[in-house]
Amino acid sequence: MPDSEQFDLVVLGSGSAGTKVATTCRKAGWSVAVVEARDFGGTCALRGCEPKKVFWTVAEATERARNLAPHGVAGGDALRLDWTAAQAFKHSFTDPVPENREAALRAAGIVPIHGQPRFLAPDTLTVGERRRRPGMC
Repeated sequence: MPDSEQFDLVVLGSGSAGTKVATTCRKAGWSVAVVEARDFGGTCALRGCEPKKVFWTVAEATERARNLAPHGVAGGDALRLDWTAAQAFKHSFTDPVPENREAALRAAGIVPIHGQPRFLAPDTLTVGERRRRPGMC
């Protein structure tokens, strides 16, 4: 890969919003790269929205079962949230995300780039030793 590359668009971050912009622009014929300093997939899929919903649902189900104990749900106060099992469940759907997201970007003709971006000028950024000149949207 060359030390200096030019793209019509460089998206910083591989979350849902960045991926949508990247794929939309790529479908329009633009050359596109996505730079990600962490794991591909973004906060929502890996550390935010989706994992939170799992933990919230498990905790809510446990609490509802406790509250319904007098009305026929067995277990009552003995019910507990198994944190290890909840974590394993979360990992069952978050662990594949980075590889799947990066593969989907590549399949769409988008260049995924790992690393921390740093702007050198309003129209130039660097990731490690590689320089990119993003175009304007």
